[in-house]
Amino acid sequence: MRLLGSDPSKPQTTYKIIEIASQLKNAIPIVTEEERSIFINLNIRAGDEVYAMSDFDMAHRYFDTARRLLPDDYTASQPEFARHIFLTLVELQYNRKNYMACLELIEETLPKFPASIDKAALLRTKAKAEHGLGKPSQAISTGLQALRLLGVCIEESEDWNKEHHAMLRLGIPLSVSEIRELVNRKPCEDPAIILVQEVISILTVPLILASRPHMFRSLIYTSVLTFLDYGPTASCAFSLLSLASLFQRTGDANNLMRAYEYSKLAILTLEYDSAVGLDFGINIYEYYALTLATYFEPMSEVIRYYDLVLSSGQTFEHHSGMLSLS
Repeated sequence: MRLLGSDPSKPQTTYKIIEIASQLKNAIPIVTEEERSIFINLNIRAGDEVYAMSDFDMAHRYFDTARRLLPDDYTASQPEFARHIFLTLVELQYNRKNYMACLELIEETLPKFPASIDKAALLRTKAKAEHGLGKPSQAISTGLQALRLLGVCIEESEDWNKEHHAMLRLGIPLSVSEIRELVNRKPCEDPAIILVQEVISILTVPLILASRPHMFRSLIYTSVLTFLDYGPTASCAFSLLSLASLFQRTGDANNLMRAYEYSKLAILTLEYDSAVGLDFGINIYEYYALTLATYFEPMSEVIRYYDLVLSSGQTFEHHSGMLSLS
């Protein structure tokens, strides 16, 4: 504990936090009650630091250590620590592609956190894991459960969605001036709305793979209208590109112009958000390259988008959902 100095809460460098957490790992069996919160906090801080570096395995070790240090009554005595630890462990299992372990941990964790936004966050990751296991229909059902918890009710029936998206479409801005004005919207700061947009973006490819065109449109229009009401989030980029793709498919001059404006808005929405993860950003560029870039960009720019994806280690052949849009 001497490495922490006299004030354990004092800001430390990233290197120092990781060094201290690593050295204290062997002291876990002899941690006193007075030291427990300090040890938990250190491991969380170290885990957050290496998570930001995309070292998912090391981040998992720190968060798992923090989990083992939690007292038995953690949901009452240390709810914020516990919430952060368990939700992050779930995400890390997904990021490590341990999809079955991720699903098992979600089932264990769901009863512990009754707040709707926490349950929705867990179901968001469950939908991603189910998609990772090649189960798009299950991913869709799970994602819709998450949206209902957040106040967005979408039915599974394609007949229902055919009527629903026709109604929603009436609120979509169509003029070039209206679309360009959207770039000035203040970014959304509501955690529930940010989560809604993220869930919708996660469902985009499963909906394509499951051949649910009317639900696809319902969710895309819902996302865009939520953008209008609450402001943009990075996750909106998927929906904006999807909307642009829908306009582009008609082929007439007015809709091609709308497709161009919405695709520009999507890329700007993504690039204005400094907190976007690398993988998400790569997926957006891939989506754009496969759907709209060849219509609206010089070939040199299209090649740049392809190079961005290929340099990430991903390959276009792995994304049949996106390929089906191209």
